[in-house]
Amino acid sequence: MTITTEHIEQTLREVTDPVTGKDIVEAGMVKGLQVSDNNDVVFLISIDPKMGAQMEPLRQEAENAVRAIKNVGQVSVILTAEKKAAAPSAPDPHGMNK
Repeated sequence: MTITTEHIEQTLREVTDPVTGKDIVEAGMVKGLQVSDNNDVVFLISIDPKMGAQMEPLRQEAENAVRAIKNVGQVSVILTAEKKAAAPSAPDPHGMNK
């Protein structure tokens, strides 16, 4: 049986973000979901950088949910926490701030 990204997303809808109370798909946390020809699955869970350590149980829950799908191969789930880029500072018209 071939596993599809839709099948994985359906399973991940059972995993709830403890911060928003939404499932992690609806919350927009699942990124880069890929399923190989061998039914190996890889995806990212995008989180707030401040929540890093607290979200490891969520990553494990998502990974275990996908592993439980029949015929799934290897599963890799990665937490990613990107900080928003800082606003550009005003240019230094006199070249004094080096």
